[in-house]
Amino acid sequence: APAGSFLASLVGAEDDLRARLRGTGTWERWDGAFLATGAGERIAAFRLFNRAGRYRISGQAWPGRYVTGLPAQALGEVVSLAAVGTLEDSVLDGSFALRGRGVSADAEGAIDLADNQFNGVQLTASLLDPELFGDGLRFEDAEIAATLDGPFRNLAIPHELRVGRADFSGTVFQGLFQRGTLTWDGTRYTLPLDATVQRVQSGNELIDPRLVGGTLRGTLVLSGNTLLSDNLALAFPGLTANLGLRGDLERGDYALSGPVEMR
Repeated sequence: APAGSFLASLVGAEDDLRARLRGTGTWERWDGAFLATGAGERIAAFRLFNRAGRYRISGQAWPGRYVTGLPAQALGEVVSLAAVGTLEDSVLDGSFALRGRGVSADAEGAIDLADNQFNGVQLTASLLDPELFGDGLRFEDAEIAATLDGPFRNLAIPHELRVGRADFSGTVFQGLFQRGTLTWDGTRYTLPLDATVQRVQSGNELIDPRLVGGTLRGTLVLSGNTLLSDNLALAFPGLTANLGLRGDLERGDYALSGPVEMR
């Protein structure tokens, strides 16, 4: 696919692309390899196996030319991928693993490629880079377990999120736990919050002893790189805060504002 050709533009490539798939065997047992390069540099290199309709793919990808911003930071320069499963009647059923610089993810379940929907895919992911979301934000021991079920463009994603320690420019949240259903409508994510926090440390000697055993309610909306909320309600014994949030994931800029009341 020479630069400027239909195939190159189809995948957003500005340089020449070359992909080669080779293998040997039979319909029941086949071994192969896939290599893709762009501008003389590797894009993907995979080994492929077929054992009587059960397929296995493993290898690495170099996505730097095709992703930017937060996804690029999460994946890093080299991504390791592995998948095992079957493909029957356009339904891909099996397991998948991804290891990037900033994230690690595993999934198991089925994807209906004809109807463009997930069928009970169980996903677990861990944050490997505590500072992935930019300066002033640090998340330690963060992991999520979620279920993907339904059409790609109208997803409801039940999940549980745990963060051992979250540092927002010096204000530290310990023992964060969130349970809810994230929705995706094809343009934006909406997350109703139902979270608890064991302790908050703000550096204020008067307030900090009160910030134990709190709850966080409200709704977060993520559209592109913009993170918004107008109704964050943080409550501790004897203390409440009603806050608004404005965030830019691309720039790593975040702002909280609103009244705080303490007895």
